[in-house]
Amino acid sequence: MDQFTPNQEQQQIINHINGAILVLAPVGTGKTSVLSARVIKALKNGIPADKILCLTFTNRATIEMSERLTKCVLMM
Repeated sequence: MDQFTPNQEQQQIINHINGAILVLAPVGTGKTSVLSARVIKALKNGIPADKILCLTFTNRATIEMSERLTKCVLMM
């Protein structure tokens, strides 16, 4: 993943891999990075990819998330 260092609140979201969570935050606060990290953590903890739903509201965030997840999954 890119040089992303989550703060305490972001780390809590990343660590919460069981169940749904809604992330609402202003532009540029790391939502895409947090969601990508959460998906990677879930995959590493044995949650099947077909059981993970991760939604975003912009095409830009979708592309960024897809690229980050593809890089990380290829390295797993």
